Amino acid sequence: MINRIPVRCLIDRRWNHAAVGWEGRLIYGTLVDFTTTNSVDGQNSGQITAGIIITEQGAFQCVPLEFIFAL
Repeated sequence: MINRIPVRCLIDRRWNHAAVGWEGRLIYGTLVDFTTTNSVDGQNSGQITAGIIITEQGAFQCVPLEFIFAL
């Protein structure tokens, strides 16, 4: 278990070719732990590290580390 860290996360992500970047929905919550999970990307299938987030609404969300930003 790690210290609880306030974060914002990008979920429901998609790649925007015109802007050359990721876009999606930002949520706020607290990072409570880390886990490994299977990648859903067809080319990069394998294990990735993800953070376990408790959202402001009280739901748990698993988010890849590259889409988690400390506040």
